[in-house]
Amino acid sequence: MGKSGSEKLFTKAFTLDNAQLEKVAHMSAEYGEIKRWCPYGQPSIDGLCAKVIVNPKAVGRFIDDLLLTELEWDIGVFPLGKPGLDGVLVDMQFGATHH
Repeated sequence: MGKSGSEKLFTKAFTLDNAQLEKVAHMSAEYGEIKRWCPYGQPSIDGLCAKVIVNPKAVGRFIDDLLLTELEWDIGVFPLGKPGLDGVLVDMQFGATHH
């Protein structure tokens, strides 16, 4: 028996397939330095937490690209450096993550 419409919607909204995970990993590495990468869930990934240090000039584009994935992200942005801005720590979480 196939999945109901609500099950399909839940799966789409709250799980990452391998292609999406690879896309986000590639994008994160392209824009910055991945400091933490923690996918959750077996066999399907239903959560991801990551911390990426991004160049301040590129952080807006990085967040725009994350939002274009159409996944429900919880994003925190923290400036790094004193007295100047050396980088931006992007703390991103998706789905069922453990804090």
